[in-house]
Amino acid sequence: MELNELTKTIIQSSDKELIGYISQKFHKENDIQAFSNNIRNIKELDKEILYHGISRMIKIEESFDILKVTPVVVTFLLAILAGLSGLTEEILEPIKDYVSPNAINLLVMISFFALIGFQIMNIRHNRSIAAYFKSLLELHKQ
Repeated sequence: MELNELTKTIIQSSDKELIGYISQKFHKENDIQAFSNNIRNIKELDKEILYHGISRMIKIEESFDILKVTPVVVTFLLAILAGLSGLTEEILEPIKDYVSPNAINLLVMISFFALIGFQIMNIRHNRSIAAYFKSLLELHKQ
């Protein structure tokens, strides 16, 4: 990784691209020499770039804060469950002897929880990468 590439990525990339870059170059790097080179490049960054990088990491951490989203998600899921219970009984009326509306509700809710669970894992992963890179930048800002 070159210093110019790191500088350009910190300044110009989108949040998603920046997280991907950090994950690839810093977080998943198993080669000690490559990691040492990456740290050396951080040390050589201008103070303005360091401060900009720290600010971006704080912004990314805030945007991936699941505690801010959780109340909305729970409310949304409860609203879906409430609407779904009445709707499935009407839709399944002709075949209610074969399919239980409660089973359909359960299947739909499990699907929603699985999707949301995967999203939460992705959000937490991105937030941890941002916190990790922010700490690397903060160590070298003096």
